[in-house]
Amino acid sequence: MMRALLCLIPLLLLSACAGNAPPPPEGFAVYEKSNGNESRAVTPEGVTWRVRTEDHKPQADLSFWQAALRKRMSEAGYRVVDSLQFQSSGKPGFAWEFAAPQGPTDFSFLVGVVPDGSILRIVEVAGPLVDFAKYRARVVAQLQKLVQ
Repeated sequence: MMRALLCLIPLLLLSACAGNAPPPPEGFAVYEKSNGNESRAVTPEGVTWRVRTEDHKPQADLSFWQAALRKRMSEAGYRVVDSLQFQSSGKPGFAWEFAAPQGPTDFSFLVGVVPDGSILRIVEVAGPLVDFAKYRARVVAQLQKLVQ
């Protein structure tokens, strides 16, 4: 279990390869050319959207990734605000929404995963809490389109 958690850290923090990333939610503009492996976008307020995939190693079910992600982020100082279960093209997905102070501003950070065979699809959305709230419904709706 500990080895799997150690594998999760670079998974969450490093850019990686992915495939067929969906377009960002409405109100987000692509700011780096999507390379088919990763898609990045941002709102005028600075809320960021990133979708990518990693090799699904270790191969694990969704409940493992839920627990590992919550543990990793809680240990990094984020507090859980909400959790979301969703279906993306018939595949089960899960997202945690976290919050953490950054100076005088609270930030929201949503991280979602969809195990898809040999690939783990990951979405990360972050920004100031007030600005994130404006786009939250659009982000949640777009989670259902991670698998194409």
